Amino acid sequence: MNFTEDLLQWYSVNKRELPWRDIDDPYRIWLSEIMLQQTRIQQVYEYYYRFIKQWETVVALANASEEQVLKAWEGLGYYSRARNLHQTAQIITYKYNGIFPKKYQTLQQFPGIGAYTARAIASFAFNQPVVALDGNGFRVITRILDINLPVNVTKNQNIIQKLADELLGNYPSKDFNYALMDLGNLICKPQKPLCEKCPVQNHCLAFFHQTHLEKPIKLKTLKRTQDFLIFYWYEIDNHVAVIKKFFNYWKGLYIFPFEKLEFDHWKKYNENILLETKHILTHKDLFIKVILTNQQQTIEQFQSAEWLPKKELVNKPFPRPFQELIGIMV
Repeated sequence: MNFTEDLLQWYSVNKRELPWRDIDDPYRIWLSEIMLQQTRIQQVYEYYYRFIKQWETVVALANASEEQVLKAWEGLGYYSRARNLHQTAQIITYKYNGIFPKKYQTLQQFPGIGAYTARAIASFAFNQPVVALDGNGFRVITRILDINLPVNVTKNQNIIQKLADELLGNYPSKDFNYALMDLGNLICKPQKPLCEKCPVQNHCLAFFHQTHLEKPIKLKTLKRTQDFLIFYWYEIDNHVAVIKKFFNYWKGLYIFPFEKLEFDHWKKYNENILLETKHILTHKDLFIKVILTNQQQTIEQFQSAEWLPKKELVNKPFPRPFQELIGIMV
């Protein structure tokens, strides 16, 4: 048998049972794919069920407010996904009458839907004959074909995509795509792949050449940066000063008035600390202190702050670092 036949035979016995599989509802498939971006499956379950219970259809999601969507997304991170989710729901509802386009080329034009997600929806919901390569898929293909191209370069991704499309041939794309994902997740792992258990080891050129641990090749990414932030909890008559962030990370979420400081200045804040934590973003580490204060600081944000009843804070979308604190203070 060839690579694809061996892969599909293994998948028929070993496939993972997930709530967004074995369905053809493009709304639920799209929702799960957006949530699974850079997020562990175990963390997604709760949010997936919460969303489909609160908004059963894409039209219902489109008619929600952005703040409601961000609140439901609270704690899942990478909040641009939630904003793009809401925008795309509105486009599909008002421009496409609530019906998802079937072609991945059209889907890829929507906010938050890249090449992989567009192809995944086209394959899983509409049985389109396309390969959807996520991180697991790229790893499997580069090892099987022993590809020496960096996978985090767009033109190389296009080359690998074409090679994967050739491997698909006339086989069902839905099973092929899920099989690639599961093989990468269960067997062809980034470190310590279980090559002795691999159902397609005989087809793996990288294993034959003993280069499998070097694949996939990636160019070095941007150096991580650090921000040192002081947030102020300022409360008067059971009202708390908050601001809504309209730029950079945490766009659209509520936070407390803050200052960005140099480390030497930041570390001197040692009194009235309600919270001290480190929060990791994609390319940045945030070092956070929340200070209890009884006077407005001389920073611009206090001039434009909203004063929310303290009990209302739990109904507003806040970034993960502040959620536990709000639960304690409220």
